[in-house]
Amino acid sequence: MAQAQLDRVVQHVRRLAAPPRAQEAADAELLRSFLERRDESAFSTLLERYGRLVMRVCRRVLGQEQDAEDAFQATFLMLARKAGAIRCGAALPALAPRRRQ
Repeated sequence: MAQAQLDRVVQHVRRLAAPPRAQEAADAELLRSFLERRDESAFSTLLERYGRLVMRVCRRVLGQEQDAEDAFQATFLMLARKAGAIRCGAALPALAPRRRQ
């Protein structure tokens, strides 16, 4: 997705998201809420938190915008489908690549 499109998606997700409390929730709590109640706002909050990072990595690794968009979508689709396989939701940030210094 182009950056402008991603920004629009994130803004839309913010409007749909749960009250501000969800914005402050820990990743593990959001993941549990999504798993137990299929709480879409919890998943949206995770998307908002990690979407830009995932897109940057996809662009850097794949180079081509269309490939990066596909990988971005596949990443969050797999998270939605396999969320139960993550034993510790607090480890979600640890799964993200670290910045080089």
